[in-house]
Amino acid sequence: MTDVTTVRDLDERELAFLHLSDALAGGKPVDHSGDGQGKGHVGALLDARKKGELRQLLGLPDLCAWQRLIAEEQRDRGSMLPDEAIGQPRSAALPFPASFAGQPAVSAEAVPALLSAWVADLRAEVLTWPERPEVTLVAGPIGALIHRFLVLQPFIGGMDRLARLLLLYLVTYAGAPVPVFQDDDRQAYERAMASVAGAQDTVAELLRQAVRLPDGRIAERIGSFGAADRYGLADGTTFVVEWHALAALQARWREQALVPV
Repeated sequence: MTDVTTVRDLDERELAFLHLSDALAGGKPVDHSGDGQGKGHVGALLDARKKGELRQLLGLPDLCAWQRLIAEEQRDRGSMLPDEAIGQPRSAALPFPASFAGQPAVSAEAVPALLSAWVADLRAEVLTWPERPEVTLVAGPIGALIHRFLVLQPFIGGMDRLARLLLLYLVTYAGAPVPVFQDDDRQAYERAMASVAGAQDTVAELLRQAVRLPDGRIAERIGSFGAADRYGLADGTTFVVEWHALAALQARWREQALVPV
């Protein structure tokens, strides 16, 4: 008998992730209430979450499967994506042009080798992480990996959502709560992700928005005081976490992000 998981099995953070990810992609609001396992953005999220929680290493087939789920959903909702662009990265055989941050992406011919190298580097990076790594250990590498993936633009269709699913996978692999973007300002998000340092700072802020306690409970940030954040639990308990090392990294990344490339 096949297990069936519906959107009702997603928690509030995962639903918020879905809706904000859709908004940042520039599309119309999407009602995921009828989505089930193996379909569209929800199906890709469920698989990314599972692989992250189980600390499974990611491979190119996983990326292709997630992109297929997202792209097929986009096409069902009116996108004019060609069949050959679904579930397949750009290549000499699929020479689709692409751009990122207003600049041409790498050539389609260069994508296969560069994408393979990116996957290998991602796998090598996560293998260095302990089971519950410090945020200061993972924020920089995650931001750099996501930015590099966006610059590569290996797929046509679903790239924004796919990059955020990769972020979800990496954050979940590190044992942190599902990241939720705080607003749907697409231009601000694109500006932040246009540089390595901007992407690293963005990831650091996402990791600071909630913390997972040793007993599995998630505490949400309810206040920020520079290098310290106050968090609250559902039972009313509050506490403060000081992020001095991470805040110092963020200050450096913000300075670097202001330097023209």
